[in-house]
Amino acid sequence: MCFDGLPEVLSAKEIASYLGIGYAKTLRLLKYDGIPNIRVGNTFRVSKQVFGKWLNKDVKQQYLQ
Repeated sequence: MCFDGLPEVLSAKEIASYLGIGYAKTLRLLKYDGIPNIRVGNTFRVSKQVFGKWLNKDVKQQYLQ
């Protein structure tokens, strides 16, 4: 997966755009479904490296089930 064009720290909007899903769905993933994140005020931030690891893990689990 290519993360070259992404900043080192991602916002929810950047994650939504990358995954091709809506902003509300992205917020649910951040709040409840385990994308590791930190909160800065009332915004979510995810490091590019952590997002890549989470995405790779999630994809592997899908194919192994």
